[in-house]
Amino acid sequence: DLTNSSITINGTSVSLGGTATISASLSLTQNQQTGTTYTLQASDLNKLVELNNAAAITVTVPANILSVGDQIHILQTGAGQVTIAAGANVSAVNAAIGLKLRTQWSSATLIKRVTSNNADVWVAVGDLSA
Repeated sequence: DLTNSSITINGTSVSLGGTATISASLSLTQNQQTGTTYTLQASDLNKLVELNNAAAITVTVPANILSVGDQIHILQTGAGQVTIAAGANVSAVNAAIGLKLRTQWSSATLIKRVTSNNADVWVAVGDLSA
């Protein structure tokens, strides 16, 4: 409830004298890839990278492409299993189970957690397997 409240937008405080409705678009732009390798790009920020190939696919997470807290979503649309790999100067891509999308139509979100000792640390959450 935002009645008689204030919010901050881009560093500017806005007072609400009545009732306000705030909406945001949560749709993702798709980036369709059909090769057996793909290196994530800064332009993939908040996108859904769809990976479609009959053979295995390796997605590499490079260093210094995004800020801490930024996210990239990936989706395996083909039969080829997707493996997430850390690129140079990425000290780790962490996941509880493993770094492979489990099966066709599995997805995961990659989140940059921190940059430490000049190396990025990412976490992968989603439908993953070892």
